[in-house]
Amino acid sequence: REAVQLYAAHRVPPLQVVASHAPVGAHIPGGCEYHGTYGAEWNTERIATFHRENILPLVRARPDLVALETVPRLDEAHIEARVTQECCHIPYWVSFACRDGECIGNGEDFADCVRALASDPTLSRLVAVGVNCTAPQHVLSLVSRGREALRECRAEARVALVVYANSGDEWDGVRKEWVDCAGGSGDGAAKLYAEYAEEWVAAGVRMVGGGCRVFPEHIARLKALRDRIGDA
Repeated sequence: REAVQLYAAHRVPPLQVVASHAPVGAHIPGGCEYHGTYGAEWNTERIATFHRENILPLVRARPDLVALETVPRLDEAHIEARVTQECCHIPYWVSFACRDGECIGNGEDFADCVRALASDPTLSRLVAVGVNCTAPQHVLSLVSRGREALRECRAEARVALVVYANSGDEWDGVRKEWVDCAGGSGDGAAKLYAEYAEEWVAAGVRMVGGGCRVFPEHIARLKALRDRIGDA
């Protein structure tokens, strides 16, 4: 928030502070945040308690938005959203980690997840749904399916699409390191990411950012894209 205040002092377009909240799997060794298999001990009540205990400190810091992100399963997304609704009056979005151009981490259809959240009348402060922690080559298919789901439940005007994909590099879970598949922090990789982003915006995405292995060079390219085409 201090950084935003300094930025605002220069009379540039206003920024907002977004508090990031991870799924249960991000706190369990083994990478289960990508497939959502937590074990039988993680029942609905325990998952809800976990999220309540971790979301409350975030909202006390007074962010402008809460990002419920890298979610690998729909039931957990619903739990997180309902806990956030109960805990505060702050708007929030839900973004899923997806394994291909159709499915989220545990294999559920992304469009079904969008439809389920956007059509739930109890989630009145849900402002966006989308994708993060996902390879960029999968995103266009996902957002196309997501936009159609929003149309079907007549939620396009109320719920936006948000995307902040990975760079395209791949995580080696055995060696515990990133494999450079997308050019790392080079300008060629940043240019390619911005080209992907332009396609996402054309497909209806309203908010675009970057996830793992997205470097300042990528963000500079996104800034140039925004300056050229205007607000997404």
